[in-house]
Amino acid sequence: MNTEFRVWDINGRMMYYPDLISISRDGTISINNTLNFRPHECVLQKSTSHRDYNRDYKGHVIFEGDIVKQKINGKLFVVKFGIIKREVMSYYEKIEVEIEGFYYENLHTKFPALLITKNKYGNHDKETVEIVGNIFEDNFNEYEITF
Repeated sequence: MNTEFRVWDINGRMMYYPDLISISRDGTISINNTLNFRPHECVLQKSTSHRDYNRDYKGHVIFEGDIVKQKINGKLFVVKFGIIKREVMSYYEKIEVEIEGFYYENLHTKFPALLITKNKYGNHDKETVEIVGNIFEDNFNEYEITF
């Protein structure tokens, strides 16, 4: 399985969906062997491999940096990849664990929510969100970019 990426050109303010990305030893990022960026000139965003629920028959692939809207309650979330901490109950006590992966961060409260594979309605969270934009191309100025 190939991992899919997209690239945000910070200076050109353009999103690219390349077929090929390579990174040289000096850190230069090349997309489709035609455009080259220094690491501070672009943002690589990894695909979650999930599709949103309501765009067309197939849905659109959800990437880091996408803004998704939850169908059930209308809340907005930013898709991120990283480590979040949660308290869980072991046999004898509560312990804090670190979980790495994709998560949804509430656009306004900044609370990180893990993707639920089966919610109380019997759906995976990926089936209950629609992409409404991303933090680079759309007017979500109140959101502070923290990649």
